[in-house]
Amino acid sequence: MANDPIAAFNAALAGKLDTWVPACGGREPVFEVDGQRLQYCWNPATGKHAYYSLDRDMILEYDELPDCLR
Repeated sequence: MANDPIAAFNAALAGKLDTWVPACGGREPVFEVDGQRLQYCWNPATGKHAYYSLDRDMILEYDELPDCLR
């Protein structure tokens, strides 16, 4: 993720880039579930949402989420 999430969101939106950016206009907060820091993200090219794991540095699809988020 970029250091300025709002700028990253705006650039991705403008270019319809195939990249994951924090949802809510770049303002989506980081939260913790079962000791794992997560952030809800959006991909402008696909229109899909997923969660970014800050601890594992990877995007988690729905079937990879902790049970409490499904």
